[in-house]
Amino acid sequence: MTKKQLTTIRKRLEAELAASMRAAPPEDLALTLTGDIADQASSRTQREFAAQTVNERHRKLTQLRSALGRIDSSEYGYCEECGEPIRPKRIEAVPWATTCVACQEELESALAEVA
Repeated sequence: MTKKQLTTIRKRLEAELAASMRAAPPEDLALTLTGDIADQASSRTQREFAAQTVNERHRKLTQLRSALGRIDSSEYGYCEECGEPIRPKRIEAVPWATTCVACQEELESALAEVA
């Protein structure tokens, strides 16, 4: 990967990180059990959705920061599983990817077997 390509990717990752950090926080995560059973169930559902949103945002921020760290340490663009270069099309689609397509498919297949 050329220095120019890495600079372009870095800018994209930094912009994505900044945008993710500016995103509005989800609604209050406090669970209030007032009202009838239907109101309580709705409140629980809204809280679970907000918690998922927080978890997804945290995961993405972690991935973006990790990708920037890999650029700094010259490890960016290589699969963490097999060590082979990640194809440019995958990096273009998912610049925070840590695995090549083949290894990612294996990981997802293994997770599906466990579930």
